[in-house]
Amino acid sequence: MLSSLPSIHILVGCPTEELLETSKDEILLSNEYGKNEGVSEIVKVLHSLGYSSIQIHSVTLNNYNQIFQKLGQQSNFVVLNLCDGTETDGYPGISIVTYLEQKGWPYTGANPYFFDITNSKPIMKKILMENKVSTSPFVEIDNLEEAKTKISKLENTISYPMFIKPSISYASICISDNSVVTNQCEALGQLEQVLSQTNGGVFIEKFLEGREFTALVSGDATQGIVVYDVAERVFNKNLKANQRILAFDRYWAGYDLNGNAPDEKERLYTYEPASPLLMDRLKELAKNAYLSLKGNGYGRVDIRSDSMDYSTMKLYVLEILRLSKVSPSDFMDSLIHFAMKRAKK
Repeated sequence: MLSSLPSIHILVGCPTEELLETSKDEILLSNEYGKNEGVSEIVKVLHSLGYSSIQIHSVTLNNYNQIFQKLGQQSNFVVLNLCDGTETDGYPGISIVTYLEQKGWPYTGANPYFFDITNSKPIMKKILMENKVSTSPFVEIDNLEEAKTKISKLENTISYPMFIKPSISYASICISDNSVVTNQCEALGQLEQVLSQTNGGVFIEKFLEGREFTALVSGDATQGIVVYDVAERVFNKNLKANQRILAFDRYWAGYDLNGNAPDEKERLYTYEPASPLLMDRLKELAKNAYLSLKGNGYGRVDIRSDSMDYSTMKLYVLEILRLSKVSPSDFMDSLIHFAMKRAKK
């Protein structure tokens, strides 16, 4: 039986040599920290499941065509895709998924539509609203000239504090304590700062001062959706309410490219099981959010409440993140089987 198992080809997104010479430290840290350890853990789990033929490919934007040409000469394989870059950051992403989809090969993770739609947070939020999935009201801002008018209009809809975020971002890049603003002057100052650091636009939404949750979801509408038990991200109790965010400097404090990590007591947050009082509501909201974006493969739904009180809180979807990094002990085998079924459709 074991001999019939497919070979596994793990695609690991890597920077080009040019990127290594010019990239900002935060981009390298957010992409490289823990990567080798994560791949080693995946290989270990695959071996435990009986997969004996495993190859790891270091994929860049310059070499993926050559890698795929060699891969196309093989049969009975599954691609475990860990390439999740925006490509503007120098790491491979949508090009890899598009190629895999065009070839009809079995691969794990998001298809091109889900990969692309989860790049822009404003687009994502618009789709959630169209599908009546709760998410906080927001406004997009592309330049400073329109900022004051749009903020004034938003002030008629929601109250401060508000949260300023880049439209396209990951790993908390461009998020700081200054991202949570309490008046128009602070908002304009932070908008100017973020717009100078990104060319993908900015959006501003209501800052939700309650609890934060994260839900892992896998599958698709055809094969069925699985929502795993939801976790609460419990922020360090020493932080003020407006600091309970994933600000880059605090999020990555103590981590470096040598593999160092902060002391447990100094961590920004820990994970705990979400309250049973909320579990069903959280799972339903996560499922609806995932389905509204035609989610497939697997993803993470981040949710936040507007208060700490379980009896009165309202829940809002922050974002849906396609995932490439795997929590292998949880569902590695199901990911592979999903990839094979999807390729046969």
